[in-house]
Formats: sequence, structure tokens, C-alpha cells
Amino acid sequence: PRKSQDSHHHAQALLLSLAFFFIWSPQNLLAPNLTQAAHDFGYGDDTRARDLYLGSNLALASSVLSLPFSALIGFASDVVSSRRTLISVTAFVGGMAAIATGMSTTYTQLIISRFVGGSCMS
Repeated sequence: PRKSQDSHHHAQALLLSLAFFFIWSPQNLLAPNLTQAAHDFGYGDDTRARDLYLGSNLALASSVLSLPFSALIGFASDVVSSRRTLISVTAFVGGMAAIATGMSTTYTQLIISRFVGGSCMS
């Protein structure tokens, strides 16, 4: 019985690792493509706007501004009846935010999806 429990935990760890990989992917994949993203969102060759809107503001939304929601998720982990459900919901919402990041056609959609994704990465 001990061996089957260990393999069960390994499978859970693998699944959780894959979920977090996909949630974090949009956060890391945009950085090397800022110039192309700037063109896609209508900033053209304006490097100052690119750096401000796609560099600074997105990092601010996904890191700093999402911290209160991360704290709420941490508090919820102490009071919910099932932490598995909380982790599942958080991973699902973070995954949907990752998809929304890739499908964003306006800057507003992009920053909101990054904010939601950042909140779920806690």
C-alpha cells in the first residue's frame, strides 16, 4: 500500500506542476516579444509607450496590484473546507486568465487578464 500512495502523490505533484507551468507561461513569454506586442496593440515604434504599458504597467498589475487578492486566497486556505477545491479553482481561473492573455485584442483585456493571472499565481 505504501508504494501506491507514493505514486499517487507523484502524480498529483506532476499535475500541479503542469498546471502552474501553464499559468506562468504568459507571464514569461511576453517579455522577449515586447516589440511585436507593441505593434499588435497599436504602439508602433514608440519604445517609451512600449516599455511603460507592456513592461512596467503589466508587471505592476500582475505582481503588485494582485497582492491583496493573493492574500485573500491565502486567508481562504485557512477557512475553506477543502483546500483541494481551492487549489483547483485557483488553477482553473489562472488557466482561463492565461488563455485570455493570449486572446487579448485590446490593452484593457490584456491588463485585466494579467491581473487575474497574477492574483491566481499566489
